[in-house]
This record gives sequence, structure tokens and C-alpha cells, in this order.
Amino acid sequence: MTRESLDEFFTHYADAFSRGDVEEIGRVWKLPAFITTRDRSSCLADPEAFRRNTEAACAFYRRQGVARAKKRVLEIKLVGEGVAVVTTLDELFDGAGEQIARWEHAYLVRETADGLRAVAAVADNEVKAWKARGTPLGNSEAREQG
Repeated sequence: MTRESLDEFFTHYADAFSRGDVEEIGRVWKLPAFITTRDRSSCLADPEAFRRNTEAACAFYRRQGVARAKKRVLEIKLVGEGVAVVTTLDELFDGAGEQIARWEHAYLVRETADGLRAVAAVADNEVKAWKARGTPLGNSEAREQG
């Protein structure tokens, strides 16, 4: 696991969100996927449940006017062989290139036979960013996945 491989991984992940490519977003994760915030934690083990969650995330982003997502790796902490906690700077932009939201996100990433895969995310800062914008996550139309 290198800085370059993690940069490529998160760029690919953000690009999949930019396209609303639910299938590709799903390939970035190794199930079960654990997503936690201050008020809620979810463990998505069923591929169909993960897909529904991702579809809701993409729909939420579209409703907010997101045209492009960007992730930049800020910090990498190796916590075992082929396992790292990675902090990213996440930025979302509208079609004119104006920033809609930004936050730092934490992921647990593992090397697998299929390449790098996210296994967990701490989405507290994303929830705060959307709440500050007046669009809270976690309601019936939103999701908690980053």
C-alpha cells in the first residue's frame, strides 16, 4: 500500500461519485461495510442494501447540485500489514465549479486480492458540513456514506 495507490484509489472513488456510478462505488468497498457517525452506525453486509444506500447517496448529492466530487489524501496511518486509516479532504462542486461543501473524512482501507477496498468510514464531518449548509443527512431522503 503506497501513497500513490491510495491517491489513485480515492480519485477513482470520487470520480465514481461524480458520475453517480453506483456499481463502481460498490466495487470500492469490501462488505460488510461499516459506516459511523456521532449519532448512527450502520453495518451493510447485504450487497442490495449497500446498493440502495449508495443510490440514496447519489440522489442526495444530485439534489444538492453536485456535479463533481474530489477526494485528496491528507494522512495515512498504517495500522497493520495492508491496513491503513486514511484521512481525505472531500470537496463537492456544482456544474460551474463552485464549491458546495467540504470536509475531512476518515476511512479504514485494506489490501485485498481484488485491490484496495474501503471497509469502514467515519462520516461525522460530512454530517456537520451538510447540517451547516441546512441540509442534514440522516433523514428519510439522505444517507450516511461518504
